[in-house]
Amino acid sequence: MRSPGFYVGTLRPERPWYNRARMLGSFPDKGRGEYWYDYKGFYFVRERTGAGLVIPAESLIEVGLGFWHGIFFSRTKILKLLWRKGGEKLSSGFLVKDPDQVRLALTTAGWA
Repeated sequence: MRSPGFYVGTLRPERPWYNRARMLGSFPDKGRGEYWYDYKGFYFVRERTGAGLVIPAESLIEVGLGFWHGIFFSRTKILKLLWRKGGEKLSSGFLVKDPDQVRLALTTAGWA
């Protein structure tokens, strides 16, 4: 089931704070869109542009929650997905309807 959400951005957490910006080209712009998830991974499609981001389940390292993601601050919890793409660690942030439920679903083995 698709739900409305907001893509906060993707950072490279292993880099110095002044050089953590997302990689150009392969990621959608920050903004509104739709997300969904299943046993294969987490998916986000940006509104109007149709640009998407797929985070495969096997590349997920950690699923967390917080109020900060890079320079972005939110009063509601941000779903933070730490994952690998090639040899690089990335951290993607999303504002989702029920972040606790999504975190539980993505960290529970065999939930689907």
